[in-house]
Amino acid sequence: MVGSDTQSSAKAPGMGTKEGAMKTTTITLTNDFHGSQIALRARNTVDGMYALSAGQVRRARSELCGMTGCTCGGDISERGWQEVHIELQPDGSAILWDRTGCMT
Repeated sequence: MVGSDTQSSAKAPGMGTKEGAMKTTTITLTNDFHGSQIALRARNTVDGMYALSAGQVRRARSELCGMTGCTCGGDISERGWQEVHIELQPDGSAILWDRTGCMT
């Protein structure tokens, strides 16, 4: 599920202005085998594309499955239909893009 709560957040704590602020969108990923889900705040990159850091990917794997050797899910332990397509990057981060047309 993709939230419509697109927000601006400052790049560094204590920033006085919103200059250089990045927009984020809340994206919910699920694993229907384990009955788990996680909501992540993905960084908006270009039109219809979002980014998760390597740390967010590790957290998603842990929350969605977390079992060593389990083959229940995809690249970040998601399973079942997701509103986003997920492409894991060599550095451990992930790029996501909208499958449904509802993430605007």
